[in-house]
Amino acid sequence: MRKLLRSMTKAEMVRRGYSKVNRRIGYGSWRAVINAYPINLVTGKKMAGNYRGQKKYPKGHTSHLFVY
Repeated sequence: MRKLLRSMTKAEMVRRGYSKVNRRIGYGSWRAVINAYPINLVTGKKMAGNYRGQKKYPKGHTSHLFVY
C-alpha cells in the first residue's frame, strides 16, 4: 500500500510541476502532498505528521494498527 501511495504522490508532484521529485520523496514529506495519513484502529485518529514510532516499546506493548 505504501508503495502505491508513494507512486501516486510522485505522479501528483509531476503534475503540479515540482522540481527534483525523487529527492523530495526521499526527504519523507510525501504524505502531505496527497494527505495520506493512516488511521489508528484503536483510537480512530489520524496518524500524526511527525510520527516515527519509538525505538523500544515496553514489554507487552501491542503494535499500532494503522489502516488507510
